[in-house]
Amino acid sequence: MTGPLDIPDDAPWFALEADESDGSVAQLRAEVAPGHSLSGAVGRLVAVAVRDDDVLFQDRDDADRFYVVHLTYAATPQTPPYPWISPLRAKDLDRDFFMTFRG
Repeated sequence: MTGPLDIPDDAPWFALEADESDGSVAQLRAEVAPGHSLSGAVGRLVAVAVRDDDVLFQDRDDADRFYVVHLTYAATPQTPPYPWISPLRAKDLDRDFFMTFRG
């Protein structure tokens, strides 16, 4: 296991340190338009999926709330509901999640 999320070593996800997340945080902020449920809630990027464009963010104001976000890599804000998100709680981030989640 690695990091505070206990991501299994053989999972298709890897944890990030705070200083490694600046680019993806900036990308998410560029994609989130006013009216999107993530507008203003973007916190810290904590993990990245190896097999696709999914990233795992922790909510800025609620440390128990996380979002899997499928980044579009667009240069402008997207029309909600894009970028696509899946809200989760910390209790949902178990071995099964990290081994099987497909956005």
